[in-house]
Amino acid sequence: MLVDTGANVTLVRTDLAQKLKDNFIYTAPNISLKTTTGEKAEIHGKLDAPIECGYRKFQHRIYVSDITYPCILVLDFLQKFNFTVDLEKNELAG
Repeated sequence: MLVDTGANVTLVRTDLAQKLKDNFIYTAPNISLKTTTGEKAEIHGKLDAPIECGYRKFQHRIYVSDITYPCILVLDFLQKFNFTVDLEKNELAG
C-alpha cells in the first residue's frame, strides 16, 4: 500500500477490486485520473469497501484503476478518518 498525500481519491488495483465483485460498481464515475507523469489513466469503476489499518476497519469509497500498487490511500481517506502522517517514524497515526 502506498500513502500519497498529493492525490485526491483512494485507488485500488483492478485485479484486487474484482475479488470484491459483490461491492464493485462497474459504471465508470465521472472522474478523470492523471498520473504523476501527467498521463491519463482509466477508471474502471468504484466500490465501497472496508479498509483495515491496524486493528481498525474503515468503510470508504475507492476507485478502481490499473495501478502498480495494490492500493493507494490518499488525502480523502486521511482527512475523513483523522489520520496524520508521521514522516519521522514513517507511519500513519489516527
